[in-house]
Amino acid sequence: MNYDKIYNQIIDKSKKERRKKKKGCYYEKHHIIPKCLGGLDNIDNITLLTAREHFICHRILHILNPNNFKLFMAFEMMCNVNDSKNQYRYTPSSRVIEYIKIEHSKRMSGENNIKYWKGKKRILPSVTQKTKNKISKSLKDHNVSEETKEKIRIKNKGKKPWNKDKKLQPLSEEHKRKISISNKNKIVSEETKEKLRIANKGQISWNKGRTTPEEVKIKIGKANKKRKVKYIKCLYCNREIPASNYYQWHGEKCKNKK
Repeated sequence: MNYDKIYNQIIDKSKKERRKKKKGCYYEKHHIIPKCLGGLDNIDNITLLTAREHFICHRILHILNPNNFKLFMAFEMMCNVNDSKNQYRYTPSSRVIEYIKIEHSKRMSGENNIKYWKGKKRILPSVTQKTKNKISKSLKDHNVSEETKEKIRIKNKGKKPWNKDKKLQPLSEEHKRKISISNKNKIVSEETKEKLRIANKGQISWNKGRTTPEEVKIKIGKANKKRKVKYIKCLYCNREIPASNYYQWHGEKCKNKK
């Protein structure tokens, strides 16, 4: 099969029709000579093709240049990308999809993979414990100067937090249980407690200004009457206090203690 002839026929047809993007007509831009083969971004090297023509052209380019990794990846993208609001992809046959997956597996393993990724940044699939320890040590000894901190503050001033408009998903029961277990064994130092007190000083309480309806108060009162609550008499103010609140506000912490 003369693939060069088929490719040129598709390109000539698109040029003769003088296609333009408009409502009701869907076209995709295509580089006649691909950039990886020395093509430019000028008007003479760009034409408009239908989704099917675009797919056929990329398949022909891959067949004509089987060792060109970039042309292979472009053809693979044409097979894998789903339809979106702005793009309508041509659906390939099952045989083509099978072929592209087998080829991808071959190319992403062994020497081809090493040649492609040489000199490029990528996320490694696994990091050894030795490397993790080195990274940890380097970060511990890294001190950021006040000048750098000030630059970061100025840069981030006025920016929206990344999660401001993000809808938080409710936590699962298992996740809640794990958080509860981790918090139970956590010991907070006096220094941290003091920092939290200073940070929260002057802040408005979340329930300040709220009023509880009388119906709710009656319901709470009835529910509390049924409960068996243990009371402890305070030595300093002579009040009987529920055991749950006694050690927080009374006893050695009572206001009447001299």
